[in-house]
Amino acid sequence: MASAGASATFGLHSSYCHPTLRRWQSTSSSLDTSSLMLPLFIVDDPNDEQAIPSMPGVKRMGENRALQFVTSLVRKGLQAVLLFSVTSAKKVRAGVPGNSYSLLVPV
Repeated sequence: MASAGASATFGLHSSYCHPTLRRWQSTSSSLDTSSLMLPLFIVDDPNDEQAIPSMPGVKRMGENRALQFVTSLVRKGLQAVLLFSVTSAKKVRAGVPGNSYSLLVPV
């Protein structure tokens, strides 16, 4: 459902349209690097980095720090990340900010 002014490059699709997701959903029982995803905890300040005491070696990062961190890992074969927003933005029960077109990542 696109709103006026929304780019055609954004869209939802079934998971079978992406090779990584097709691999995850296959009946294969092998475990390799393509089976893994890296959790990233993203904070509001783009250049911030915060240790997570309950998860040694894991940090919350702003988008600039996360991009630097992930870039080197992609070169080593990382194929998927799982994003967790750690934000001070006001949350509403209906989740309206979460489905805003301004928050979509172009593919």
